[in-house]
Amino acid sequence: MIGHGMHGDLGRLPIGSEEPSWTVDRAHELKFLIDAETARQVAAWAAERLEADAQHAPLHLAHGPIGNRSAGLVTTLCFDTDRLDVLHRTRGHRRRKFRIRRWGCADRIAFEQKRRRGDRTRRRSVIVAESELAILAAPSSPSSWPGHWFHQRIVERGLRPTCLIEYSRAAFAGAGPEGRWQLTLDHDLRCGRKNDYSLAFGGSDPVDTSVEAVLELHFTAGLTLPFKELLRTWRLNPARLSKYRLCMAALGANEPGLEGRVA
Repeated sequence: MIGHGMHGDLGRLPIGSEEPSWTVDRAHELKFLIDAETARQVAAWAAERLEADAQHAPLHLAHGPIGNRSAGLVTTLCFDTDRLDVLHRTRGHRRRKFRIRRWGCADRIAFEQKRRRGDRTRRRSVIVAESELAILAAPSSPSSWPGHWFHQRIVERGLRPTCLIEYSRAAFAGAGPEGRWQLTLDHDLRCGRKNDYSLAFGGSDPVDTSVEAVLELHFTAGLTLPFKELLRTWRLNPARLSKYRLCMAALGANEPGLEGRVA
C-alpha cells in the first residue's frame, strides 16, 4: 500500500512538507493461511466482485490460476538484529518491522516501517532508486537523502538484512460506504538468509516454504460487506502470522545457536 503510483493509497496521509516523499497509511489488517485450492476459489470470487489492483502489483492472476509466477512478483528484504529480536518478539522489537520491497523488476524500491497494534497497522514508506540501496551499508547518510529517516532507525535499533523473501501476489481493491479495501493473495513463497543490501538471493538457492497461500484483507473502517461474505463462505478465521516468521522457520530459525548466523 505504498504510494507514488506503486499501488493503492489505503488511508494514506502525507508526512509533512519537510519530508514530502514519505507517506503513511493506516488500515485494519487480517491474515489467513489457506490452501492452494481455496486460494484459487477466492481469486475467482474476488475477480467477480472486486477490481484487479494493477497499482498494488502488476498482476494478471485475477483471471488466471494460482501458481503462475508471472502473476506479480514481490521481493522483500527483512531486517532483524544479530540476536533475531524481531523474530523472537523481544521487548522493544514487538510492534515495529523494517523492510525493503520491490515490485516486479522495477528499478524503484520502497523503504518501509510497519507498526502493528491488534489488527490495526500503520506504514511509513518512501520510494527510492534501487541504486541507492548501498547507502544503507554506511554508518551514516546525508540528512537530505529521502531514505535518511529509515537509515537512522535501522542503525539506532541495530538492524541488518536477515532474510530475503520472494513471492507472487494477486491483488484486488474496492471502495464503498465502509471505506476502501484491498485483498491480496500471496503464494509460491521462497526465501533465503541475507547479510548484504541486495535484492537477489546470490549464490545459494532459495528455500521453498510449505506455505500454500497467504490471504490478507486490508480495510480503512469497518469490515466491508464483500469481506463478510468471503469469511462466511469459506469459514475463515484470522491468524497471527507474518511471512518473515514463516520463512525463518523454513530456514531453521528455531535451531539452537542460529542467531547471528547467515547461510
